[in-house]
Amino acid sequence: MLYNLLTDPLLSMGFSPDGTGGSMNVPGGQYYLSFHGTGLQDDGDGTASGQVSDMTVASWATGKKKEIDFLTVISFGLLFDLRDLDEDDPSPSTASGFFDALDAGTGNGIRFDGSGEGDTCEGTGGNDLIRGAAGADWFIMGDGDDRFIGGRGRDTLDCSEAESTLTFDVAQGVVVHTGGSVFLRSVEALKGSTFNDNLDFSGAAFSPQKINSGIGDDTVIGSDRSERIRGSDGDDTIRGNGGNDNIRGGKGNDFIRGGAGDDTLTGGKGSDIFDFDMQNGPTDQGDDIVTDFVPGVDRIVINGPNGAGAGSVAFSYSGGDTIITYNAPGGASNQITVQGVTIIEADIEVNWF
Repeated sequence: MLYNLLTDPLLSMGFSPDGTGGSMNVPGGQYYLSFHGTGLQDDGDGTASGQVSDMTVASWATGKKKEIDFLTVISFGLLFDLRDLDEDDPSPSTASGFFDALDAGTGNGIRFDGSGEGDTCEGTGGNDLIRGAAGADWFIMGDGDDRFIGGRGRDTLDCSEAESTLTFDVAQGVVVHTGGSVFLRSVEALKGSTFNDNLDFSGAAFSPQKINSGIGDDTVIGSDRSERIRGSDGDDTIRGNGGNDNIRGGKGNDFIRGGAGDDTLTGGKGSDIFDFDMQNGPTDQGDDIVTDFVPGVDRIVINGPNGAGAGSVAFSYSGGDTIITYNAPGGASNQITVQGVTIIEADIEVNWF
């Protein structure tokens, strides 16, 4: 069903006598839409606006109906599109409804709850509000200042179609690009753009658990909540910060620093640097694992202040692995397990300041 506010007839409105609310009824085809809220009005130019709180979708044939709550109040544009509604369950929140694989086009759009079965929804050229449900939802970023709220399930925001570099504004809590910004809540995974992104989630109230930098020479800085960070074909700089991280650099010559916690680090193809820095972070770096070190190609760098107890670096070998133990100021002992290879002192750079 496609309802055009300019040309389709029988648009009716009603208001509560006490002024607390009203409704806009839009008959069309086999379905009947009723928007509920306060201050609803037909603007006379093909748009309607007001304080919309929920919508009822009813089937003329069966009399069955479904009420959908709106998360926020926004205006909606010239065309309101509901696709493949089921006559027995006339709800845009069903898996067979319009929410699956829907590209909303351009303009400001009202978005509904997802199905709970894993939805794919693409943002518009306007300021969108898109909320998933219990399923693993896949959100595709559009232009405009958008809000993506995942709900339950492992949800992903895909920014691979962005037309510019992405940066994360910690103060505002949004991902910024030339076309607008994206606010995220309850979204567990983020896929970057094809440009050189700068995604610094350190100190942010929100951070995805899984970050894929996308194509480009990217800088990704995680937080205590980030668990998996993936680089790409470019020369990436990846810092995990706190928590037990799993970091993969991908192709390219990458700089990888796990930070505090017990981290698993994989460089991928290229000449990679595995950095263990105690100069600007906690001296207790945890016990880390490097999975794919290539002697003569990759390097391990240990940096730290030359305080009391620092400066000791020892090698041992066990089951084909190299164990590197180094002490931080104050005597904290840290361990690096380099799997499957025997490395020598020439593969390591140690800097005590």
